[in-house]
Amino acid sequence: SSSSSSSPPPPSDSLFEQLYRHIMPWPARNYRVGRHTRIFKVRFLGEGGIDGGGLYRECFSEICKELMNPALGVLVPCPNSKNDAGRNRDTFVPAPSKAMRRFRFLGRLMGLALRSGELLSLRIAPAVWKELALQAITKEDMKGVDVLSFGMIDGMQETKSKETFDDTFDDEVFAGLRTDSKRCPLVPYGTRIPVTFTRRLTYASYLYAFRKHEFTAQISAMRMGLAEVVPETAIVLFDGEELQKAVCGDIIIDLEVLKRHTIYQGYSGNEPVIKFFWQALGKFDNDLRVKFLQFAWGRSRLPPNDSMWESSMKVHSCGALRNPDARLPISHTCYFQIDLPRYTNAEACYNKLKMAVEETGTFEMG
Repeated sequence: SSSSSSSPPPPSDSLFEQLYRHIMPWPARNYRVGRHTRIFKVRFLGEGGIDGGGLYRECFSEICKELMNPALGVLVPCPNSKNDAGRNRDTFVPAPSKAMRRFRFLGRLMGLALRSGELLSLRIAPAVWKELALQAITKEDMKGVDVLSFGMIDGMQETKSKETFDDTFDDEVFAGLRTDSKRCPLVPYGTRIPVTFTRRLTYASYLYAFRKHEFTAQISAMRMGLAEVVPETAIVLFDGEELQKAVCGDIIIDLEVLKRHTIYQGYSGNEPVIKFFWQALGKFDNDLRVKFLQFAWGRSRLPPNDSMWESSMKVHSCGALRNPDARLPISHTCYFQIDLPRYTNAEACYNKLKMAVEETGTFEMG
């Protein structure tokens, strides 16, 4: 079947599947590496670039994009995303899949991120991280995944009048919708059993259990893979939010943190062009700053703390160029380096940096 050039690769051709086939059979000890250690080298077919680290980072960045595509069958948008309601609408939850070894592999990649600092730019719902960290999941946590289902549960439990119940819930049956929108009976033949006023509390308790435990098996498989790489005694030291930050980094690109980890080569820190550069980044919204980080470093998140930075960003002078305002900056993701022309005004710097970030490939030199 034909597909457009922007379509995702078939699951069998995805980077995730290729990596799964190659390194999932490895013993878990191969993943237990130190900070900033790579466990394989990357070569993209049909593309140049020597893997000095940039291609490795790009590989993980692409894998995370694939994982957040439901076609891969590992993660799917949470119900709040599909319903455009409640919190965490941009997050994902495990797909209702029986391919448990792939969830275990994802857990191993999370463990590798924890150990090596090669962060995974995944937007997974907070409730999933809490369960991974063996924390108790509350109804409020689950509302952060599916506010409509849990709002309905609350409504049923609080309704005291049969007339009000019949007006509000007149077509419900003993079934629940999975995250992939498939209807599942909550009891045998549940799709044929109507929810009546007298059965409402029974239905609410069944639906609550169904939604709360819908992806427990998948999260258990992820935790198994994670615990193969990082001891469970260490995992339980994190709460869900801390575990998410340790594996994924900070989704907000803090320019003050980036400035703290920037050095200048051929420039001093107070030259006009450097001021133009930081002013341009200051005008970028967070999504554009994420693209800048991908352009400059092959990553989309900053490390979660200062001790996890393997290198500082280098802003490098291009030397004397004719008409610098017409030149684009060039990135070298292996070295986290930007070759910045000596722009003569803030507008030229902003426009050329934005153009490079939005229109150029993730890296020039790999």
